[in-house]
Amino acid sequence: EPFAVLGSTYKGHAWDNFKSELPSSLLNHLNGNAHYNMTHPLFLHLLSELNAEAGSHYSAIPYDYRISQMITEGRDGVPPEFPFPDMKDPDTGGALILAAK
Repeated sequence: EPFAVLGSTYKGHAWDNFKSELPSSLLNHLNGNAHYNMTHPLFLHLLSELNAEAGSHYSAIPYDYRISQMITEGRDGVPPEFPFPDMKDPDTGGALILAAK
């Protein structure tokens, strides 16, 4: 069966005490140590988006989590949250807000 990314979600228990506070894109992200189908149209689109985001605030997000954010936003319409609240927007000095795509 064709696939874009084939892997496993986190199965541990370290998040159990605060799991309800985590965004679905983090809870459902596939570990970066996965199989990537370099010919699948969805994966090629995701790779193109990651390349386009290079040098932006998005590039601070680990690629496996960023891919999950992109899929969640496209599927559910849920804009991504920036996972590093201590990083500030250099233009405003406020919290970084990721633009919806």
